[in-house]
Amino acid sequence: MGIHQAYGSVFAETGDAWEDGRSPGDYSTGAGIEANAEVNLFYDLAFHLRLGYAHGFADNGSNQLYLQLGSSF
Repeated sequence: MGIHQAYGSVFAETGDAWEDGRSPGDYSTGAGIEANAEVNLFYDLAFHLRLGYAHGFADNGSNQLYLQLGSSF
C-alpha cells in the first residue's frame, strides 16, 4: 500500500435552499476541515480517501465526522 498524494483543505460555505415555511434569505453557514489521500494498493487498485469534520453554525446545525472512500471513473 502506498500513498501517492496527500493534502488537506479548510472550507467555509453559506447558502440558502427555498422550501415551504422558510423565508428566502434565511442563510445557513458551515465550516470544516478535510484530509485527503490518493492511495494505491498492490500497484493496480487506486482509490481516494477523504476524512473530514464539519460544523453547522445555524440554530439547528450539527457537527459531523465523515469518511469517504471512492475512485475515479
